[in-house]
Amino acid sequence: YRWDYTEPRPVGQSLEETNYRPWDQSYAIENLFDEDKTNFIHSDRTGISEENPFDLTVRLAEPVTANTLTIVGEPTRVYLPKNFELYGGPDPGHLEKLCSVRNAEVKDGNVTASFETREIGCYRLVVTDTTAPGTRYIAFREAVLSFRIPDGLWLSPDEENFGFRGDWTLTPGLASFGHRYEGENAV
Repeated sequence: YRWDYTEPRPVGQSLEETNYRPWDQSYAIENLFDEDKTNFIHSDRTGISEENPFDLTVRLAEPVTANTLTIVGEPTRVYLPKNFELYGGPDPGHLEKLCSVRNAEVKDGNVTASFETREIGCYRLVVTDTTAPGTRYIAFREAVLSFRIPDGLWLSPDEENFGFRGDWTLTPGLASFGHRYEGENAV
């Protein structure tokens, strides 16, 4: 079996710049960058539009090779980007347009955008419309860059196709792809 898909890589991110205004203090922009995957951002009562876009620039702790951005939704508030542009590059001063998305499809509560494979140290997301009915709020848990091979197959080490013998341990969050299985006297 071949590993044809790399799962989203948790890479440290920090806010570079934004025009985001939260609904209240519990929806601070820092929610996108902390370890708590249950919290989220939620914009104030001003609708997102061409005239009032949601604009977010993020610097990664280290550059990644990516061709996909997944915006992870908040299940009780499906206020995800519908029309947006994504820019990426080595730093905020050298960003190029990676993709322009219109009428994004919400699948499994998330929005995904694909683009040509690039080395990215910083990205900018500019949203001009959202999936929210009525006032065009924006709400989501995180934005994750990843590298995917088209039509690839994601195989989990937990599948019955794999057999592990010996002393194996799971070390979460250490490797760049998420976690690492280690074995001593193991096959």
